[in-house]
Amino acid sequence: VKITLPALISPNSSHNPHIPSKTNQMFHQKNSFLLYAKATLKTHASQVKSSLFAQRTKTPASKGQLMRDYIMESLYEPKIGFFNHEQVITPMQKIPFSQLKSQQDFIDEYQKLTDNSEEFLTPVELFQPHYNEIVTRYIVKEIERQKMMETASGEESEEPIFIYEVGAGRGTLALNLLDHLREHERKMYERIQYRIIEISESLVQLQLERLRKNHRDKIRVHHKSIFDWNDTVSSRNVFVILMEVLDNLPHDKMRITQSKFLRKEKIVGEGRVHVRGVSIYEKYSDIFRDPIIQRYLHYTKDFPLSELDFSMLFHNPYRFGKLAIKSIRKFRYIPTMQMRLLEILNKYMPHHQLIIADFDELPDNNDVQSWNGPTVQRRELLTDGTYMVKSFSNVISPNKYTCDIFFGTDFNQMEKLYKRVRATVNPLDTAGQQQANEEEVEYEILKHQDFMTKYDDKNIRDACQITPQYNPLVNEFKNQSFFLTRKRKRGEAITQVSPKETWWQNIWRRSFG
Repeated sequence: VKITLPALISPNSSHNPHIPSKTNQMFHQKNSFLLYAKATLKTHASQVKSSLFAQRTKTPASKGQLMRDYIMESLYEPKIGFFNHEQVITPMQKIPFSQLKSQQDFIDEYQKLTDNSEEFLTPVELFQPHYNEIVTRYIVKEIERQKMMETASGEESEEPIFIYEVGAGRGTLALNLLDHLREHERKMYERIQYRIIEISESLVQLQLERLRKNHRDKIRVHHKSIFDWNDTVSSRNVFVILMEVLDNLPHDKMRITQSKFLRKEKIVGEGRVHVRGVSIYEKYSDIFRDPIIQRYLHYTKDFPLSELDFSMLFHNPYRFGKLAIKSIRKFRYIPTMQMRLLEILNKYMPHHQLIIADFDELPDNNDVQSWNGPTVQRRELLTDGTYMVKSFSNVISPNKYTCDIFFGTDFNQMEKLYKRVRATVNPLDTAGQQQANEEEVEYEILKHQDFMTKYDDKNIRDACQITPQYNPLVNEFKNQSFFLTRKRKRGEAITQVSPKETWWQNIWRRSFG
């Protein structure tokens, strides 16, 4: 799949054509060459394209354009949007882990796949089938746990188990998951029905070609966007997988005010982009006219907004000083389309269990005035045939349609938002605050390496182990996290909850990895 460039570079290497030096400082990790991972399939962009255009807020030009609509057009405009200049499907060669002897061997092997191209490999593709088998093991354990709950309550059922994957790329995760179940969990395999929600016509054909060869009766591909989804899935056995989907969802930009000591903030206005001839600028209104923004603010009205992260003083004093000296932040990006996604899942798949993997941290966006600002970058071809990454301080600085715009996910904030969405009878309506689902749900947020370790087994670990101290499957992608939800019977004790770091744990993790 034609996908965007990673910035993979050895911390010991002086050659760094892919990533700015400040990002190197921010993402330097001991024993890790992956300083920054931007993992979204280029063809995944079409997954949200059509429905986002259908949902654009139609306002007179004099009133400007909402920031989320501007970002959406920049990324997904047909034919000229950043992700739609061209779409190329390319085969993925597996990395021969057993032949690698050192971390540098792995770096060299990876660069063979990416040098002089615009390709980027997600963990799903890069570590296939091992990464995908660990995700499969998590699903297997959850199915077994549900079966034990059903047996204990006398409600044991053999109804189908549905797995929905949003934006499945080349279908690699689906293929590895089904192959694993057929070989190791035959009885469970018979119950599985795998569904893909994909709007890209070219990817739909590729997915069907790869998956129907060995799993014809298990696969169905819905050629539509998740934002167009309107079919109710009433089954109580539903898993929803979103791998690197959230980062390219458009956000809205809001004006905020802050109190003394940079401690508290309040949202006071919505931002719009105005174009006058060749000039482009932002303007903020004190009136919240947009219903999606209104709904997001309704969900989050009592959420504590961000505070200055004083742990940064220890692990990144340069960044801390930059924030403290250059003043109070004036703007905040809010994940309004992330909220829409959660609303749709809650309304049409009320008994789902989520498996989300995405970025919890991204390179410095250089916009010190905005909380949760995006990273705005594009690749530029150099005279020697290599590429370098050029970064911009905000969304409207570069020419429209020329840059990738992507956001990190605040998983703790998303957990709170998800709970609030579930607590609404009709999540697409601001009215009603009764419980929408009978099941109680427990939540878990795990760093990438913690998930890989927790649901790993020795066979998978050995397959990617390069040295006793280095396993790229576990040690890389340190800026990714998993968000997991699981059902439990009402009144059942919570066995696993989202980890809440103390201040000293946060400092230790950020400083020493």
